[in-house]
Amino acid sequence: MYKKTIALLLVLLLAFSVVGCGQREPAAQKPAEPKVETYTIRFGMGAAEGSSSHIGAQRFKEILERESKGRFKVDLFPGGQLGADLSMMQGLQMGTLDMTMPATAPIANLTNTFLVFDLPYLVPDIATADRILDGPAGQALLKSLEPVGIVGLAFTENGFRHLTNSAREVKKVEDLKGLKIRVMQNPIHIDVFKNWGAIPTPMPFGEVFTALEQKVVDGQENPIPLIFTSSFHEVNKFISLTGHVYSPFVIMFSKSIFDKFTPAEQEMIRKAAREMALYQREVNRKQKNDFLERIRQGGKNVVTEIAPAERQRFIDSARAMYPAFEAKMDKAIFDQVMAELRK
Repeated sequence: MYKKTIALLLVLLLAFSVVGCGQREPAAQKPAEPKVETYTIRFGMGAAEGSSSHIGAQRFKEILERESKGRFKVDLFPGGQLGADLSMMQGLQMGTLDMTMPATAPIANLTNTFLVFDLPYLVPDIATADRILDGPAGQALLKSLEPVGIVGLAFTENGFRHLTNSAREVKKVEDLKGLKIRVMQNPIHIDVFKNWGAIPTPMPFGEVFTALEQKVVDGQENPIPLIFTSSFHEVNKFISLTGHVYSPFVIMFSKSIFDKFTPAEQEMIRKAAREMALYQREVNRKQKNDFLERIRQGGKNVVTEIAPAERQRFIDSARAMYPAFEAKMDKAIFDQVMAELRK
């Protein structure tokens, strides 16, 4: 009897177990993640692959794609693939291109506010440059782009511009006489080199190497990192360290496209641009020293340091032109920059 009772209890327990399993609620399924709409930013630049600008843009891409968690994708187009600086800026205005990063000189074709950076021998050193770019004057300059349909995000660095040519060593102002020098499409650069006796020849950056190689022009002027990464030193034997203009780059975004993003998305883009700017300046300054040393060690170029007395003659002749140039500039911006220089 006892055994039968135990057996009956086991059968009943098994039956309840089966019934319990059959009535078990299905496990709750995790709701699907909402699909993120991806926007691809097309970022064009004149600087070559491997330049500090391209390396900086790669950092921008890395930061923004990571921080936006898939909302933004960044495609980079270095080496003037999408056109010259001016045509890319016009693309921003029309909303056919998202981003670009020109030097300040071509911006003169859109607004006179950036002309202040084209004054030769205005900025004495990189510490002063950083103070201007990151201070109130720099912010006012970036803001001045909005009326022409562009959002200014931050300043990266092109650097102090130096002269190269294939004809002769330039040690003093008179050595420039008759040299055909490629300059940017900017009225101050054109007037300065004309005043120094050269024949200024404006042309887009993407055409410069071929023009030098084919002797369409004798020389050009750019910072050392761009001279090296663009191989200008391979077709121009003579390099004169004139340091005649400090030239920033400006990270720009199309205003018509930027305005479609949410405030949070806009801030993500601004933050990535600010981080890129600081990183790119460090890279550019290291490249300047490294590349100049590599050019010297190569033994194929004549690298000329301008003697102090001759450098002062360059400075004096350039500054004598300031009054004529000031009339073409935005006075409020000019006064802000000059106030920073007096600090």
